[in-house]
Amino acid sequence: MQFVRLPSTRKEVESIVGLYKPTDRKVYFGREATKAALQREHLAGYRVLHLATHAVIDERVPARSGMVLSGSSAEDGILRVTDVFNLVSTPIWWYCPLAKRGLESW
Repeated sequence: MQFVRLPSTRKEVESIVGLYKPTDRKVYFGREATKAALQREHLAGYRVLHLATHAVIDERVPARSGMVLSGSSAEDGILRVTDVFNLVSTPIWWYCPLAKRGLESW
């Protein structure tokens, strides 16, 4: 699947980041925002995990749903529901309804 950059997400994240001290935040943009990068973080120590990205929703197999991050040859870049529950205790998913169309061609 190909995804276009979401307009204004950098601006959105930069405005949120401004609410926190530099020592209390970690930000990944673009190609740095990978599933591996998130998995290396100790996310249990964070109160907020904000992902400004596309989502893919599979209503038949919800565990295949996830947030689209930058991929590499070693990974597809999808942070799946099961991955998130391994990283944080209380995830909050907020996605665009258009995400439901994302897995039709899988």
